[in-house]
Amino acid sequence: MTSASRVSTSLLPGRYVGLDGCPAGWFAVWQHTQPQGQPDAHATLDKSIGYAVFKDIAELMAELADAQRILIDMPIGLKVDAPRQLESQLRKLLGKKRSSVFPVPARPAVYAPSYEKACQLNVTALGKKLSKQSWNICAKIQQVDQYLIEHRDSRGKLLESHPELAFQRLAGRELEHGKKTRSGLQERLQILGLHNAALPSLFSNVLATTRRADVARDDILDAMALMLSALNCEQLPFEPEQGFDSIPIRMSTFF
Repeated sequence: MTSASRVSTSLLPGRYVGLDGCPAGWFAVWQHTQPQGQPDAHATLDKSIGYAVFKDIAELMAELADAQRILIDMPIGLKVDAPRQLESQLRKLLGKKRSSVFPVPARPAVYAPSYEKACQLNVTALGKKLSKQSWNICAKIQQVDQYLIEHRDSRGKLLESHPELAFQRLAGRELEHGKKTRSGLQERLQILGLHNAALPSLFSNVLATTRRADVARDDILDAMALMLSALNCEQLPFEPEQGFDSIPIRMSTFF
């Protein structure tokens, strides 16, 4: 392994964004930094912290053009005929939460027209079928992959992350409860609030202004954890990999 590296040594003025897929498309939450490039310790919902739901990545990237860093819970960098190594390394770090890391499909399967065809292509490339869970997010994986092929200059801004790893690092320990349980929700809200006192109120605000059919509770929590990670970010010291079109395969998270 190579040594861990900070993505940046100081924050530039702009938005730092956490992004998670949701039923309506993408849920984003961000914090603006002050002109001197530091997070606002007295952030409020109407001042430097905000959120929005976007239908697709292209719309999101256009609206968040001033973002300095966007951490996203989605695979970035797809292999054509071999498995990514990042997932096996990530599972080792997550311990009890290793099941939150799903196998990333081969790129041909991501672009398949149907689940059945995707399974065939994934068997050819990787020797195994796709789970329905993986297939259900293939359209979003494809959006991100296509965007980064067409916008190479965004590869240093839009970075892959993982919410469970972010929460583990934010807490300094393994979490006790699953994120879809009541106890897990409270555990994660408490962790978020310790790092930014405005986030529990933001969570309530999002619940009040969005439908659960559009944005699930855990989508909100995950995006918040990734936003905190975007503000305090490092790239994990995994062995370097590249996906199709030389897109880097790397994991950025809270440090």
